[in-house]
Amino acid sequence: SEEVSIGDESDSTTLYIKNLNWSSSEEAVRRLFGQVEGLKAVTLPKKKGPDGELLPMGFGFVVYETRQQALKAPPARRGKKCSRR
Repeated sequence: SEEVSIGDESDSTTLYIKNLNWSSSEEAVRRLFGQVEGLKAVTLPKKKGPDGELLPMGFGFVVYETRQQALKAPPARRGKKCSRR
């Protein structure tokens, strides 16, 4: 299942999400983490596959306006999955 952590810097507003399902979309992550006010951005990095297609890498980043909002996000999504891996 997904694991969520926040940067160690005292002013970090970015969450790192690992173990995302390969089929997770930015829209699904945005819907889930958007339940906490202040969501600014969702990024799910991709890499080029052997045939040139873009493939998900199984992790992502969620950015909030403030650290306080970011700190609210992990408890707010406990027990909720974007999708199973």
